[in-house]
Amino acid sequence: MAEWSLMNPGLLAITETALAWAETIWTAAKVIIGFSFIIFVHEMGHFLAAKWVGIRVDRFAVGFGPRMLGWRRGEGLTFGARPNYSASELVERNFGETDYCFRALPLGGYVKMLGEDDILVDEKTGEMKLGNDPRAFPSRPVGQRLIVASAGVVFNLLFAALLLMCVFLVGTKATPPIVGGVEPDSPASRAGLLPGDRIIAIDGNSTDTFNELLIAPILADDALRLRVKRDGQILDQELVVQIEAGTKDRSIGVFPARSTIVDRTGKLDGEANLPQPDDRVTHVNDAEVTDGAQIDRTFAMSAGRPVRLRIQPALGGAPVEYALAPTILISPASQPQDLKPDAVISYRHVLGLLPRRVVTFVNENDPADRAGIRPGDVIAAWGPIANPRFAEVVAVNQEFANRKLRVSVDRAGQRVDIDVTPKRPMFGSSPAKVGAIMVLPETGRPIIADTLPDTPAAEMKLPRGALIIAVDGQPVADWFDVIRVFEAAAGRVVRVTYRVGEQDATASLRVPSSIVNELGLPRAARILSIDGEKSIKRDQKREDQLPSPDVVRRLLAERVGKTVVVRYQPDPLAQDVRTGEFAVRDDNIDPWQLRIEFGSPIAFQSRKEPLTANGNPFKAMYMGVEVTYDVVVTVLYSMKQSAKSGSAMTENVSGPVGIIGMAMEIARTGFSDLLFFLAFLSANLAVFNLLPIPIMDGGLIMFLLIEKIKGKPLSLKTQMISTIVGLAVILLMVVVVTIQDVAKLL
Repeated sequence: MAEWSLMNPGLLAITETALAWAETIWTAAKVIIGFSFIIFVHEMGHFLAAKWVGIRVDRFAVGFGPRMLGWRRGEGLTFGARPNYSASELVERNFGETDYCFRALPLGGYVKMLGEDDILVDEKTGEMKLGNDPRAFPSRPVGQRLIVASAGVVFNLLFAALLLMCVFLVGTKATPPIVGGVEPDSPASRAGLLPGDRIIAIDGNSTDTFNELLIAPILADDALRLRVKRDGQILDQELVVQIEAGTKDRSIGVFPARSTIVDRTGKLDGEANLPQPDDRVTHVNDAEVTDGAQIDRTFAMSAGRPVRLRIQPALGGAPVEYALAPTILISPASQPQDLKPDAVISYRHVLGLLPRRVVTFVNENDPADRAGIRPGDVIAAWGPIANPRFAEVVAVNQEFANRKLRVSVDRAGQRVDIDVTPKRPMFGSSPAKVGAIMVLPETGRPIIADTLPDTPAAEMKLPRGALIIAVDGQPVADWFDVIRVFEAAAGRVVRVTYRVGEQDATASLRVPSSIVNELGLPRAARILSIDGEKSIKRDQKREDQLPSPDVVRRLLAERVGKTVVVRYQPDPLAQDVRTGEFAVRDDNIDPWQLRIEFGSPIAFQSRKEPLTANGNPFKAMYMGVEVTYDVVVTVLYSMKQSAKSGSAMTENVSGPVGIIGMAMEIARTGFSDLLFFLAFLSANLAVFNLLPIPIMDGGLIMFLLIEKIKGKPLSLKTQMISTIVGLAVILLMVVVVTIQDVAKLL
């Protein structure tokens, strides 16, 4: 009976679900404990500083809300709410002055000091003033109050350094200072940096992580001196990277290297055999590879033809050979105003022909997974709509929220009918979802999901569901064939033969000419500038940058009737930059070939190397302080850039939802990674607390500095109004970033 029970599918499913819930609860517990400890350390700083300068502390609370339990000297352990004893009552009962307590909501905490809210009103004048107890916070000298106000920030920075010290004592993995790619025309390119170079020192200081290469330009005045190891040998001369003055972004133009170890895969277009996570790619088309960028480049240049990979399985054994077709990546023909996925995806077409969607990823235990939808399934029908657009899938999900929905998919050449129930979250107004990612187009049979208006294909008036079988008499079996024939026919009219049911028909399509075919640009070419311009304004505050095809189109549209000078990079991994002249006409401004790219169906892990102090606590402490300093510099630089660009600071900030989500994901990867994230969060908290916003530590410090300069404090009324405004600002920011975080999940 016991053996039967273990093999019972229902029991196994319940056990797996219970284990998954247990893991989630334990992960959440670690995150909550970590967050609470960060805030506890912050408040401990205020508490110890207050005690040190002689300020009476009435309460040290971990958490908010109702008091659960606590301890006071003389009173002992108590549960529930307790009276707010006066000073005389504490003396009479021989109780300690501070109530150390835990409250119902664990995220947060506070220190209640004497005099913080003791407001007296003069009966004659109505003037408000604070109490004048000598041990009250307002009664202490400005210098002592500054120490108390800044102690929380100091403790958070020290705590971050301490956490990182522990991480480096145990050892972690970090992105090494190896150059994976170099932007053409960048400071790094002009200095002579090449992909594969390892930076071993910056301005004479040894370099352990790629992040140091990102931080260094922020702190540099005009140049960086880099000691470089290339092909195993240290170069005789340092490379001098000149920092461009006046640029918004002080990056030197390098990207980190990637490994060739498989990160995750999705079965694309029914592809059944894909490498597994942690497998390592050793050769591509018989050429040895050492960086994921080399593999991506091969797929990008493949013209849609299969790429041969040699894989070393993570589990050992002999190498395995694969022949994998690329994915098709289509960028929008123009930037839509509505940036929601269903709107953006509708702009991703081939001359107006919109392919069907393919499922590339299914979230575990979501409705799609439970119903049997699998990666590689091509959406043939979604409810009442055959060959739907992505926006229609989203709309049908809302119509059938929490109701059974019949969908049909093409799976390995077979039609499969599946019942799935889109689920809407129990709380909130989030749309109903099934948990399937289908942002990529089908690469198999060229079936038309829709023909978009105001495009070259609009005049053909192809019915939805039409199957393209030939172009100019040349048979086409998949979308790769269609794209290759269209590219070869740029600038002329072709005859497209298609099939609907059992009937064949033909229509004419004018394939536009463009800068790509007229200049003979290779498939993976990147346009760097047009008449010296590298960007174009989207609105008063934002600019869009080359090599975006949409930016190419908009820059050319401004120069119709002119001949422009075009600088471009033929190979994304080479530093070769070429120049050509292009005569701009009304009919060749859209670089439609550049919008259609081929990508790898495999994602690769970031390259990581061990980073450790080798058990040396002094070295670990130095490394912890150094990384904490880098975090502070990065946060301050991000704030400065946001202020310069005029973009809202909230665009680069995560709220509680986003932070908890990130922490949950990181906590699952390992305890060391969680400690690193908490250290990063503690340093961020320190910086944000120094913002001169009333109700935050920085606001209080600002008031105290004003008091020191004026010789008297601001009026209590001014402080109270400022505090209310500050509270409103903070609450508004929390609401905005929370909505922003939730929107990212939709």
